[in-house]
Amino acid sequence: MPKIVSKQLTVKKIESLKPGVHCDGDCLYLQVVNPTSKAWLFKFQWGGKTQSMGIGSLRHVSLAEARDKAHELRRLVRDGINPLAQRREQRAAQVAKIVSPTFEACAKQYAAKHGMTWSAKHQGNWMSSLTNHAYPTLGKVEVSLITTQHIVKVMAPIWNTQSGPKVLQRVRDVIQWATINGLRTGDEPALTMKALKNLLPARVVAGVEHRASLPWQEVHALVAALRARDGIVYRATEFMILTVGRTDEIRGAPWTEINRTSRLWTIPPERMKGRETHTVPLCGRAMEILDEMEAIRQNDYIFPGGIHQLMHTHAILRAVREARGGTHDKASDVTAHGFRSTIYEWVRDATDYPDELVDIALAHKVSDQVKKAYMRAKMIDKRRVFMEHWARVCNGEEQRGVVVPLRVGA
Repeated sequence: MPKIVSKQLTVKKIESLKPGVHCDGDCLYLQVVNPTSKAWLFKFQWGGKTQSMGIGSLRHVSLAEARDKAHELRRLVRDGINPLAQRREQRAAQVAKIVSPTFEACAKQYAAKHGMTWSAKHQGNWMSSLTNHAYPTLGKVEVSLITTQHIVKVMAPIWNTQSGPKVLQRVRDVIQWATINGLRTGDEPALTMKALKNLLPARVVAGVEHRASLPWQEVHALVAALRARDGIVYRATEFMILTVGRTDEIRGAPWTEINRTSRLWTIPPERMKGRETHTVPLCGRAMEILDEMEAIRQNDYIFPGGIHQLMHTHAILRAVREARGGTHDKASDVTAHGFRSTIYEWVRDATDYPDELVDIALAHKVSDQVKKAYMRAKMIDKRRVFMEHWARVCNGEEQRGVVVPLRVGA
């Protein structure tokens, strides 16, 4: 047992103790970190080794209470009971008694927290996809008890459908949210398409309709057509092409996301499809568009649809169609999202840029190492060069003197 000495501490003496561990006697010690951080320790011998057990902060446990607690713990040791092991067992028993919320309850909490930034359409799609595909299997299951077998059962009927990856992403978001909030512990079940490959048949998706994209050699003609028109929607559409952003990222962009000094547009995770912060270096023409929008600023949105409104969901798509001649033939028409494919074609056809760089520009999922590398200051500079190069393509400066007319409805 630790050396037993006469009581050494008093309430007054405790106030002036220097940092260190101070003995009160009878296995009781006061650990002083600084004047505002002081905690009681009970030290005892067990199995030939000294063990230390915290019994509370001085703010919550007085000197008299600490001595009483130390007396109880000494009696346990004398009776052959390890008080530290006993406390661990008691805490484990308490945790075991706690029933975690169901997956459905967690999904509703997740939607309540994040859904404020979603469109009404996305909110409906998000909840209905879980109601139809996840809740029959997971709805009433405690989130802490969900295993890979549960996930496989959810995904098996929709494995070969276009909605499968979206449902899995939403299930993953809920489970990871529950883990972060301490509602589940232990190993995470298989929550990615790659992880499920070995557990389900080879995936074959029929009827996948790719978004129609414009050949990169014709982008400058479309940009010229947009610049020839007056209106916020045409500036928003050109800004989307220059930054290769998604439509909703452009429509919902507030002025607070723009840093004019560093010429960066930083989109927070709640506005991104992948739920991760995305930083976009802004080219010179993009900055000019921002200057134009600042001059006619109506509200907190860069590209508003009215004094107090967001731009309409399909406004940019309509602007693209109008600039291409007004066609509404969906079978052959270029979509707003298709410009993200256009920049991929340009990179692979006419440049030596690595695919990782364009993946970062498009906010696609990449490895953590790649992400960290391209987010460093010097890589931001390389990405800025990349975006300026793309801007020159949009200006028609990378056509080697060949003028390509804008194809109407092609």
